[in-house]
Amino acid sequence: IHLTQIENLVFADNNLTTLPAFFFNLNYLKSLDISNVHTAMAEYYNDIQRFPKVLLRMPGLEKLFLEKLPLRNLPKDLYRMKSLQVLSLNGNREMNLSQTFEVLSTMRNLVALDLSFIGRRTLPKNISKLKNLKVLIWHEENKLNADYIENTLKVLLPDTRIYYGKKGIASPFLRGNSINTLKKAGY
Repeated sequence: IHLTQIENLVFADNNLTTLPAFFFNLNYLKSLDISNVHTAMAEYYNDIQRFPKVLLRMPGLEKLFLEKLPLRNLPKDLYRMKSLQVLSLNGNREMNLSQTFEVLSTMRNLVALDLSFIGRRTLPKNISKLKNLKVLIWHEENKLNADYIENTLKVLLPDTRIYYGKKGIASPFLRGNSINTLKKAGY
């Protein structure tokens, strides 16, 4: 590959099942989106069922978008992605959340996490291990998670700004905002 200087890649809706091994040569890559975003393009959906191991060899990656993928787990050695600060798992309804939060608790630099539309009213208590998280975005249909957020989650994550569709409070845009802007979107 000759695009070794590239910083942002979007491979959303590209009929992928994994990522090629040569991706580790993308030393300057800061943001990668391999999500499924456009329902009109369902025939081209990425069918990435396992976390692409090549990403673990990309320690400079800061933003990773894995939306609406059939992922069940994150790798235990995700901590190797030392620069990862923004992660979106929006729409990943098949994820094992207990395992996910155990893995994410090793991610000391994680600033923003999007768990929207995972079809849950509550989250496992081990979410409290995400001590450094500044922004959590967790929208659900009909705000079915609102009571849990107001009565439990805000206690478990007192230093995290939680966006869930509360009237008058817009969620920060993870793709377009800088990491510094997202840090400020917290408290």
